[in-house]
Amino acid sequence: MTEENNDDLNNESKSHKLSHFIQHPIGIIPFTKSTPYDHYRTKYSSLITFLNIKIISAFGVANTDWMSKPDPYCILRIDNRELCRTSIQRNTYSPIWNHKYTCIISGMLYDKCILVFSVYDKDRFTKDDFLGQVEIGLDDVVKGNLTGKSFMLESRKARFDKVTGSICIEISAKSGQKMEMEQQQGGGYGGDDCDQWHFQNGKLHPGSI
Repeated sequence: MTEENNDDLNNESKSHKLSHFIQHPIGIIPFTKSTPYDHYRTKYSSLITFLNIKIISAFGVANTDWMSKPDPYCILRIDNRELCRTSIQRNTYSPIWNHKYTCIISGMLYDKCILVFSVYDKDRFTKDDFLGQVEIGLDDVVKGNLTGKSFMLESRKARFDKVTGSICIEISAKSGQKMEMEQQQGGGYGGDDCDQWHFQNGKLHPGSI
């Protein structure tokens, strides 16, 4: 066999191997000729999620101050990135925030995406005291497995935090497939107040893909 024929076979082999993968914003994903491309476009479009969150209130949070009641506020994080924080409610064990936050997140893997709502007591001269947190998997939100909106505050892992009380949160999420269908029917998402985030190389970054 000539050297030219060898090159043709090698190129054909490489082309065959590359045909088993397609390029997607989240990286290279597997593809087979027996499975239509639309299957993968639909499957991976579910990695785009619209989140609508309302941090309503907390009840009976711990008192970490000697001389006064706590001044609680709440921070929402994903992948250690702060997405939003509520106002500070002064001198109360049961703050009412009614803080609304919306965002679109793309390129995520639901089973690895955890929403962490952390409550703190604002201190003027020292580090803010931790009052408790709640971890909610986005997968549970998207699949509708989340029941109720009141959650008991918990301590951090391997920490002996003084934690009492609960937090009230409303969360709704729509996956990419649902968003595409409703947008085609004239429904819009986002707006000027809607933040955009994306996962790349396992880390959350601001902006869209």
